[in-house]
Amino acid sequence: MLEKFTKHALYKSIILHLFPGVFIATITFAFTPFFVNHGFTNDMANLMAIVFALVPIELGVIIYVTKKKTGTYKIITQLPYLKKSSIKKYFIFIPIMAVWATLINKVLSPFEYGLRDTFFSFIPPEYMLGIHDISVISHDKLVIIFLASLFLNGFIAPLVEEIYFRGYLLPRIDLPQNKAIIANAVLFSLYHFFSPWHFLSRVLMMIPLYYWVMKTKNIRFSIIAHVIANSVTSLSMLFIIL
Repeated sequence: MLEKFTKHALYKSIILHLFPGVFIATITFAFTPFFVNHGFTNDMANLMAIVFALVPIELGVIIYVTKKKTGTYKIITQLPYLKKSSIKKYFIFIPIMAVWATLINKVLSPFEYGLRDTFFSFIPPEYMLGIHDISVISHDKLVIIFLASLFLNGFIAPLVEEIYFRGYLLPRIDLPQNKAIIANAVLFSLYHFFSPWHFLSRVLMMIPLYYWVMKTKNIRFSIIAHVIANSVTSLSMLFIIL
């Protein structure tokens, strides 16, 4: 039960939400020149950040806490939101979230890209994820990028992030439920330091999803929604490769 889990002080919640993002952004920016100079897109640098920062840091925190509190490595003991839901709820809620996310993205994309071009133009284009000339990338390297992206960004990253942010951190935010949901969404959006112009759309997409996670006490909803969203982004590369 949730009562068994100690709430984090607010400053601790903020640190635990944001510090992995600092390392992810640092590694992404550090690896970017290497991959760009070797004929890849800057997406490969971000994928390396998943391997060397996101996974070890976020899983590492949970494993450390689990070992300290239980003497075991069973991280499931630290995840209170694992209540089962009916298959019907998945088939109803996930499509609703997909439509909501698509609507938010369509409405806010012009504004956010305008924000990027106006206030973040000081960032060199090669360091902005998604900005690259695909025509100069070889087919073989595009295939490598696609496969790595589908596995790391489409599956591994969303799985680990949902376990960490919704499974571990969200239940421990020392705020009333609705405020905790908003805080989690805001902090998770800020954690993406490498693309701050998407802050608003991320927050608006996430709040209904996180509310449902807390209502059902089931992080499987956010895991599935996050995996689908990231995988669709990765699969879009198929139109370029084929």
